[in-house]
Amino acid sequence: VGMILSNFIPAILLYRFVANTAYFGVLNLLAVFIILGIGVDDVFVLLDTWRASKIEHPTQPMREILWHALKHAGKAMATTSATTAFSFVANTSSSFPAVAAFGSFCAFLVLCNFVSICTLYPRVIATYEYFYGGAKNVVTFKPKS
Repeated sequence: VGMILSNFIPAILLYRFVANTAYFGVLNLLAVFIILGIGVDDVFVLLDTWRASKIEHPTQPMREILWHALKHAGKAMATTSATTAFSFVANTSSSFPAVAAFGSFCAFLVLCNFVSICTLYPRVIATYEYFYGGAKNVVTFKPKS
C-alpha cells in the first residue's frame, strides 16, 4: 500500500510541471481510492503470474522467473492501465475545471503506478524470495552460457 501511495509524489510533479496546472482540488484527493484499487489489482496480477511462473519453471533462476512473470503480467497491466489513463484523459475535455483537473491528475497517477509496479515491485518480490522464500540465486551477474 505504501508503494502504491508513493506514486502521488511523481504524479503531482508531472501534474504541476508537465501539465502546468496549479489547481489541486478536493476531487483530486479522491484519487487515493482509485489508485489503491488499480495498484492492488496490478500487484495481484504480477504476484499471481509470478507464482504460476515459479510452478511452471521450478529449475530456472529467479531472474528468469521474474522476467517471465513480468513479461506476461506486463501486457495485462499495460492494457488496463492504458485504458484507464485514456478514460481519465477524456475527462480533461470537460467544461468543469475540477473534473478536467481530476482527469489530468488521475491519468498521471495511473502512469506513475504502472511504471512503479513494473520497475520496483519485481525487486520487492526478489527481496522477499531471497530472505523468506529460500531462493539464493536471486541476483546473478554471470552471462548466459
